Amino acid sequence: MKKLFMILPMVVLLCFAFGCQQGEEVAAEPAVDVKAEDSSSIVGTYIYELEDQEGIAIWTETHFIYLLTSKMRMPFKDEEPTESEKAAAFTSLTADGGTYTFSGPSRITVHRLFSSDPNLVGTEFMFDFEIDGDSAKYWIIQPDGSRGPEGRSRKIK
Repeated sequence: MKKLFMILPMVVLLCFAFGCQQGEEVAAEPAVDVKAEDSSSIVGTYIYELEDQEGIAIWTETHFIYLLTSKMRMPFKDEEPTESEKAAAFTSLTADGGTYTFSGPSRITVHRLFSSDPNLVGTEFMFDFEIDGDSAKYWIIQPDGSRGPEGRSRKIK
């Protein structure tokens, strides 16, 4: 089980790096077709519950933003970081934001309007989710249509 949670962040980052459904372009401001009763299931602020990563995701009725970083992220040694320290800090942080649409009752298509990876701006990916009280599970949909490893988060607001 520990291996699954160690592999999950790598799979998520690989999916982002290679762009789930790579090459799908979206307009700068895609139309958002979300009914209030649909979006209410995901709206909120969530803290990721991953073994070696931490972060936050915020979902409104039309937009999302998330930040995810390594729990082992090292602080800079001096006030002015070295180039290698800057590179390590950059590669240990993932951030995306944009809009989303429901592709089914528990499937969301995310439309990236910005990303820490400039190659992902304008791309999309899908994930399935289940919410039980304050606990949420999610699975990124792989290019072959299968679910990736399970991720977890907890709603805090």
